[in-house]
Amino acid sequence: MKVVIGEGITDLAIAKLAELVIARDFLLQKCKEQSLPCKEFESFFDVIKI
Repeated sequence: MKVVIGEGITDLAIAKLAELVIARDFLLQKCKEQSLPCKEFESFFDVIKI
């Protein structure tokens, strides 16, 4: 499974290729706008739980 963890514009291109995006801030907004499969995180402790 291809998973991307990110938050910024530099992560958007690779996020489009992922099966799951774990995102916050700008990247989360763009994933939702583009209907990319995503989950929100605030800290890396949240990522561990996913």
